[in-house]
Amino acid sequence: MYALVGLRELDRGQFYIELERLRRQRFTVVTLATAQQGVIETESGGTVLQQVADGLFHRDFEFCRKHLALVE
Repeated sequence: MYALVGLRELDRGQFYIELERLRRQRFTVVTLATAQQGVIETESGGTVLQQVADGLFHRDFEFCRKHLALVE
C-alpha cells in the first residue's frame, strides 16, 4: 500500500493501472493503529484502495518526501 501511495503521487497513469489490477483481488489490510484507536485494525482491501485513490495519505507522502530530501 505504501508503494501505491507513492505511485499515485509520482505516476498517475501507472497508478490507475495498478489500482484496477488490485481491485480485482480480494484481500484485507492489517495496520497498526494509534493508541487512541487500538493496537490492530483490519480493513478490506477495497476500502484501503479507495482511501489511497481519494488521496487520504497525500500529506503523509509529502512529509516523507520533504524529510528524505533533507537527508540526501
